[in-house]
Amino acid sequence: MRIELGEIESTIREYPGVSDSVAVVKKYSENIILIIAYLVCKPDLEVAGLKRYLKKHLPAYMIPNCFEKIGEIPLTPNGKADRKALPAPLLQARPS
Repeated sequence: MRIELGEIESTIREYPGVSDSVAVVKKYSENIILIIAYLVCKPDLEVAGLKRYLKKHLPAYMIPNCFEKIGEIPLTPNGKADRKALPAPLLQARPS
């Protein structure tokens, strides 16, 4: 299955309260591959509502596993999103 980061980002940007978004794929091991969405949004944005919206508009495998709110998207000198300068995601283990 092909993960289209541009499609994820544009769908997130359509959600009310989100002004910008960057999605990245982080591979932690052969079995652990996560989609991280970085959001520039209103402080009171509810991630649960955004997830419900994305489930209606994207295939399940393209729903980000983690959402990080940031103040602004870092840019390269060319004005593109600097994915390497994004902060490390704050991942939390789920109780078993």
